[in-house]
Amino acid sequence: MSAENSNIAEKLRRRAEAMLAQTPENFQLSDIEDVNKLLHELAVHQAELELQNEELRNTQSSLQKVSDRYAELYENAPVGYVLLDASGIIRRANSTWSAMLGWPEDDFRGTPFAETLPEEDARGFRSRFRSFFHNPVEKQMELRIKRNNSEPFHAQITAKRTYDERAENDTNELMVIVSDITERKRVEQALVETNRNLEAATDRANEMAHQAEAANRAKSRFLANMSHEIRTPMNGILGMSYLCLQPELNGKQREYLNKVHASADALLTIINNILDLSKVEAGKMELEAIPFALQAVIDHMVTVVSPRAVEKSLEFVVDVPRDSLLYLSGDATRLGQVLVNLCDNAVKFTKEGQTTLRIELESCDEESATLRFLIEDSGIGLSEPQMAKLFQPFTQADDATTRQYGGTGLGLA
Repeated sequence: MSAENSNIAEKLRRRAEAMLAQTPENFQLSDIEDVNKLLHELAVHQAELELQNEELRNTQSSLQKVSDRYAELYENAPVGYVLLDASGIIRRANSTWSAMLGWPEDDFRGTPFAETLPEEDARGFRSRFRSFFHNPVEKQMELRIKRNNSEPFHAQITAKRTYDERAENDTNELMVIVSDITERKRVEQALVETNRNLEAATDRANEMAHQAEAANRAKSRFLANMSHEIRTPMNGILGMSYLCLQPELNGKQREYLNKVHASADALLTIINNILDLSKVEAGKMELEAIPFALQAVIDHMVTVVSPRAVEKSLEFVVDVPRDSLLYLSGDATRLGQVLVNLCDNAVKFTKEGQTTLRIELESCDEESATLRFLIEDSGIGLSEPQMAKLFQPFTQADDATTRQYGGTGLGLA
C-alpha cells in the first residue's frame, strides 16, 4: 500500500473510532459524508496502485525477456566470452568458448586461463595479465589456444575489467573476448609468401631487363661500328662510279655503271638509317636548334622524291601556303629526313594517282610556331594492325611489300 493510501486508511480508522464513541443521537449527516468521501478517495488510490502494479509486472516481464535474450546471445555469440578473477582463474565462459576448445564447460571452470595455452603463449599472457587487469582501456594480443586432441588455433583476445553499475566501480573480474583468427593468419601467411614470390620474380625480371639493356647497348654499338665501317668503302664505290660516269661511255657501260651507282646510293641510305637508329636506341641522337628556311627543306625533299614520281607518272603536289614560308630555328636535317622518308614511302606505295604534301600553320607568335605536315596518297594504304607497327625498328607493315615495293622499313623507325 502506498503512503498516501496508508494516510487515507489511518484517517478512516480514526474517524470510525470517533463515530463509534458517539451516541446515535449525536450522529450528524456531515460525519457520514466525510466517511464516504474518504472511502471514495481510498478506492481511487487503490485503483491507481493496481495500475502501477500492472505496469511494474509488465516491466519485470520485459526485463526478463531482455535478460533471456542477452543470455542467449552471450551463449551463442560468434566469439568466446571468458570471465576471469583477479588470479586469472576461469569463473564462467560461454558455450562458444567450450566449442572452440572442444572441452565440456565443467572441465575448465576453476582452471587458470594460462593452462589453456601452449607454454610459450602462456608466458606471454602471464606477463601482460596485470596490465590487462588494471588498465581501464581495452587491451589486445594474439596467441595460440590449445584445442582438445588437435593442434592449437590462432586467436586474438580483447581483455577489459568488468564494471558494476550499481556500485559504480570496477569489479575484480576480467572479461576476455576470444576470436578465432586461424583463417586470417592463413591468408596473411599466403600473402607473405605471394609477396616473397613477387619480389623474387621482380628481381628476376629486373635482372633480365638489365641483361636485355646490355644486349641492346651491345647491338647499338655493333650497328654503329658496322655502319661506320661499311660507309667508308661505300663512299669509295659511289665516288669511283661517279667518276667513271663522266667520260664518254657506250650504252651498256653507262647502264651498268648507273646501276652500280644507284645500288651503292641505296645501300648508303640503308647504312645511314641503321646508324641513325643505333643513335636513337643508344640515346645519343641530339636535335640541333639552328636557323633555317623552311622552303629550302621543302625544295631539297622535292629534288629527292620527284624523280621517282615522274618515273611512275604520278602527280606529286606540294601545298605550302604563303603564311607558312617561315624562317625557323630547329634541326633542318632531321625535319628533311622525316619528310623525305614519308613522301618517298607515299610515292613508293602508290601505283597511280597522286601524292600530296600539305603544310598547315596552326599557330605562330614571336617565340614559336606550330606547323602540321600532312602526307596523303592514293596508294595501298594501311590497316589498323599495320599502323600499330609503323615505327617499330626493323619492322615493315607487311613483309610481302618488300618484294613488291622494296625498302627496309628502317626509315620510319
